[in-house]
Amino acid sequence: MRYAIILSVVIAAAGTVMIPDAQAQTESTRGVDIARAVELEREAEVASGERRRWSRAASLLEEASRLRPESDPVALANLRMAGTIYGALGQFERAKRTLLGLADRAIEYGEVATAANVLMDAAHIAVRLNDEPAVRSCYERANRLAMSSHLSSEEQRLITARLESSRSVFASVGR
Repeated sequence: MRYAIILSVVIAAAGTVMIPDAQAQTESTRGVDIARAVELEREAEVASGERRRWSRAASLLEEASRLRPESDPVALANLRMAGTIYGALGQFERAKRTLLGLADRAIEYGEVATAANVLMDAAHIAVRLNDEPAVRSCYERANRLAMSSHLSSEEQRLITARLESSRSVFASVGR
């Protein structure tokens, strides 16, 4: 139910996003189709209402993300929700892959706080997989991002606090 509520918020936000004409023209050559993305997000919202359809909801959100401009915050939110759903379903490899791809994309578009938090999410998924190298890599990347001058002092504080509170969990992997 919690995921359905969060997904509903993401979907509601999706319907209100507009892109400038110049960006729309540039992005159209890459297959951007906001109207179709919104349709898929609405389908995902319906699918998220039943646990047995969560995998379908996550797939729809990934597809909707591909149909939005790469820098669109809703596209990023769709990927984060898809990764979260995969994790909730126990599809940890898929969740990790989705979240790591999102982190790279967020960094590329200057969304440093999003990238750091998503890397922390991916590290927690990697703990479930007992994937020590992935845990270490995600933690170290998030730690470096926490020091970024592109973050406000409050964002730095929150990310650093999250890193600190997870340190013992991450250190337990591989022991």
